[in-house]
Amino acid sequence: MSYRTARRIGRRLAEIGLTLLGVAVLVFVTLRVLPGDQITASLGVEAGDLSPGQLAALKAYYGVDQPLISQFLGWLVSVLHGNLGYVLNTRQSVLDMTLSALPVTIELAVLSTVLGLLIGVPLALLSASRPNGARDAVAQTMA
Repeated sequence: MSYRTARRIGRRLAEIGLTLLGVAVLVFVTLRVLPGDQITASLGVEAGDLSPGQLAALKAYYGVDQPLISQFLGWLVSVLHGNLGYVLNTRQSVLDMTLSALPVTIELAVLSTVLGLLIGVPLALLSASRPNGARDAVAQTMA
């Protein structure tokens, strides 16, 4: 592998990392801007019945009482270690649920790609055979 190729791959990997970090920051900030927190999400209206001491203990448990940057860094470290959290309703790990759905997701992605190629390539050939003609218009409309 040449130096130029290695540099290009390194730059692409850095871009991927920055994009993922940007998405993580965007999702984290969006979730924090929404009304409510982990406590109201898990307890619902019953959160209003908590005493100030209970509320403070739950905020400390969930880390909601920490500064946003500390919350984000703690969340990011957990995600990088594979801890995606738990679904409140089922108490099931998000990672386990994601892994169990992965085979079906991959199957759908492969089948949609194959179907897209089976339909798209003939339509493209049909469209390219007579540019700006009736076939082209029909193929573009179908696409």
